[in-house]
Amino acid sequence: PPTPPVVEAAIGAPADFGDGVIARVASVEDVDVEAFMPGEISGPGVAVTVELTNGTDGAIDLDSLSVELVMTGDRYATLITQEEDTRLVGELAPGASGQGTYVFTIPAEDRGDVAVRVNYSPPKSTIVFQGDLADV
Repeated sequence: PPTPPVVEAAIGAPADFGDGVIARVASVEDVDVEAFMPGEISGPGVAVTVELTNGTDGAIDLDSLSVELVMTGDRYATLITQEEDTRLVGELAPGASGQGTYVFTIPAEDRGDVAVRVNYSPPKSTIVFQGDLADV
């Protein structure tokens, strides 16, 4: 099968997956990260809140939603498991919006040029929000 397209957008700007579903990075907050699971790293980090709006006629399944934070040089920030799950899951009804928060360990000096990659369904497009986390 063909590779789904990548949609590029500025951090903070809304972007359409190409099917009427809109995503945006709604907020970025500096946090002190506490590792919760093996392999996670404590230290300075960010809580990235992603908002999806379903502009389609049917409910969309968010259980496959992935949010990644990529630093320069294709280095991935570590996604941290939260005691209280703040991710977007379940179904999003037509016309509805939902927000999920994803916490990553990332040094302050690596936040100026990043990509937040969002995909809610593997065969669909991936939106890549690029820029400085401070611009949100």
